[in-house]
Amino acid sequence: MTKKILTALCTLSFLFAPASFAKRTVDFTKWTTPEGLLVYYVSAPEIPMVDITLAFAAGSARDGERPGIANLTNELLLGGAGKLDANQLAIAFDEVGATVQNEVGREMATMHLRTLSDKNSFE
Repeated sequence: MTKKILTALCTLSFLFAPASFAKRTVDFTKWTTPEGLLVYYVSAPEIPMVDITLAFAAGSARDGERPGIANLTNELLLGGAGKLDANQLAIAFDEVGATVQNEVGREMATMHLRTLSDKNSFE
C-alpha cells in the first residue's frame, strides 16, 4: 500500500512540475586523476555551494574475518585532521556552515561534504 502511494505521489510531482524542470539537463565533466580517481564534476554557478561526495571500495563486504573494520575505519575519517582533533574539526566545519556525513554500506563507504562556495569557507 505504501509503495503504491509513493509511486502515485512521485508521478503527480512530475505531472505538475514546471516545464523548465522537465527540460533541465545536467552537463558534467568526467576525468580520471593520475592516481586513478574517477571524478564527475557538475558546475551550477547559480547555486553558491560546493557538494562533494567521495566513494571508497571499503564496504563491509571487505571486512573478511573481522566484522566492523569498514565501519571503524570510516568513523576514524572524522577523528581529526592535521593538528585538529575530532572536536576541533567538527567546530571548524560548523563555523563555516559545512555539513559532513560518512557512512558504510555493503559495497562501499562514502563521505559527503557540503559547504558554501565562498572563498572564506575553504580556509
